[in-house]
Amino acid sequence: ILGAAFSYAQLSADLGHEEVFELTYQAICSRWLTVQPDLQFIFHPGARYSAPTAIVLGVRCNVAF
Repeated sequence: ILGAAFSYAQLSADLGHEEVFELTYQAICSRWLTVQPDLQFIFHPGARYSAPTAIVLGVRCNVAF
């Protein structure tokens, strides 16, 4: 299962905004195990234009007993 998302958050008229683009993929490895890596690009983190783009990588593992 492949997923993509985009979000935009405007803090106020005086402050900046933050944008996030996310990609994820859920791999079904067996009937009891799935692995889902997730990659996020955060533009203007904390609504600070001087902050560099943040890249976040995560992995979710689901095990069914």
